[in-house]
This record gives sequence, structure tokens and C-alpha cells, in this order.
Amino acid sequence: MSKSSTQSPIDDLTYDVITVLQNKAKALEAYDKYLSDAESEDDDELKDLFTEMRKQDEEHVQVLKEALARRLDDDLGYEEEEDDEDYEDEDEDEVEEPASTDVDDEVLNGVATSGEQPPRRGESTTRHR
Repeated sequence: MSKSSTQSPIDDLTYDVITVLQNKAKALEAYDKYLSDAESEDDDELKDLFTEMRKQDEEHVQVLKEALARRLDDDLGYEEEEDDEDYEDEDEDEVEEPASTDVDDEVLNGVATSGEQPPRRGESTTRHR
């Protein structure tokens, strides 16, 4: 036997996950037809059976998607949690509060007719004159 010199861009197990995911996705579509047939024949037993099987396949699809994502992340060299945390920390530092006008602040704080500026966050509500 001779081996092929062509390397696949994905490993066999990742390919297997993709194949099973595709088959489960097709099965979900087929269950819709099977459920319709069972409903039109008024067959509650098969309707319940197909509903349960569809639910299990939906769960399998979710698990397969997560497994595929992990495999692709590993293959591409992504780190799971650490990159996400660093990204979130950077976002917090860069967030700016939107600028607001004095009119908006007065209306939001219920002092639109008083003519006085409402206290800012952290300031005392008692005004010294």
C-alpha cells in the first residue's frame, strides 16, 4: 500500500466531528417531516418518540459544536479563558460615559423646572450657598 503525500488541512477526529455534526443537522430536518407524518396520522406514540429523539439530537448537535470549537481553537492556537479575560479588562478601561447635556440631566433627575443642577454621583444632595 502506498501512502498519499497530501496532508489534510484538518485531522481525522476533527473531520469525524464535522461529519457527525452534519448528519445530526440533517436528522433534525428529517424529524420535522416524521413529526408531521405522525401528527397527520394521529399517532401519538410515534409523535412522542420522534419528539424525544429530535430533542436528543439537538443536545448532541450542541455538544458537537462545542467540541468542534475547542478542537479548532486548539488547532489555531487560541487560549480559552485567558484571552477572554484580558479582552474584557481592556474594554472596561476604554469605556467612556456618554456626554449629556444639562437639559438631559435635569429632565432625568426630575428638576427640569428648578433651574438648579442636580448633584453629581458621589456629591452631597445638600447645597451650600
